[in-house]
Amino acid sequence: MLGDGEMRRRWHRLRWLAACWLLLGAPRVAAAGPSLSWTAPDECPSEEVFRQRIAAALQQPLEGFEQGTTFECSVARDGNEYRLVLVSRRGQERGERVLVDDDCDALTGAAAVAVALAVQSGAGEEPQPDPEKAFEPPLPKEPPGRARHPRVGLLAVAQVDAGSLPAPSAGLALGFSVGGARFQTGLRAGSLGPVRDVVDHRGGVFWLWGGQVDACVRPIARRTSSVMTCALLELAELSGRGKGVDHPRRGSAISTAPGGRLTAGLRLGGSPVFALVGVSMLGPVGRRWFILDGNERLHRSQAVVGRLEVGVEAEIW
Repeated sequence: MLGDGEMRRRWHRLRWLAACWLLLGAPRVAAAGPSLSWTAPDECPSEEVFRQRIAAALQQPLEGFEQGTTFECSVARDGNEYRLVLVSRRGQERGERVLVDDDCDALTGAAAVAVALAVQSGAGEEPQPDPEKAFEPPLPKEPPGRARHPRVGLLAVAQVDAGSLPAPSAGLALGFSVGGARFQTGLRAGSLGPVRDVVDHRGGVFWLWGGQVDACVRPIARRTSSVMTCALLELAELSGRGKGVDHPRRGSAISTAPGGRLTAGLRLGGSPVFALVGVSMLGPVGRRWFILDGNERLHRSQAVVGRLEVGVEAEIW
């Protein structure tokens, strides 16, 4: 039989071994949890928001799943779209998914659901890909510095006009646009002419200059091409100078012209520059006649004006 002293020594030894097992065993359990990394442009949701959406899709925190899976999510801007690459690793297994969308917020939500499904599948749970439930809990607000900024572009177009001046005329317009992948607004300024309207040495020289404001929508918005429709309003000054008369005079008239424009764009290689081809129709309001020598009507704009334009637009931000 063992004495009391030997029993106490064995009991202390067992307690010491149990303590060592607990201290050394705990890190192995913690290390088995899913690992997650997130890299994205400033205008996209933050890693905190991404983790919150995963937790919402799982209906519990990500840390509650004990499995040795690593998820690497990276988002990169590609023209008017965002490209997300989701890489998962578990032991020797590796998986990769690529998602593309013009809305980084929606892309983040889709990636969160994909991660949640992978975590549930790895944990042996029945996947529940319910997009509505995935976004029911309130999401944290983004820090003020991470707000999504609009896209800004500069454009230059050459124009051919029929209807504003006495004969078809050419001109140039410069402008800028501000907006997103689907909607934008912009301003332009340009001029047309000069064009001569002279018969038997009598007549005039005419030119037009002014500006446009437009509001546009892209029904087709791809990474390499787009189609855009715009509603526009032009404010312009049509000027003329008499020619071949004793007392030539110069006059001008201010007019407004609502209208519309249809434009197709094609990206030039991998650059932020698009080649543009467009056509617009305008309906001038308040058309005035230019009078030569007090009684001879010389010119006024047509009721419907058409324009063809070719140019480029560069996204600068």
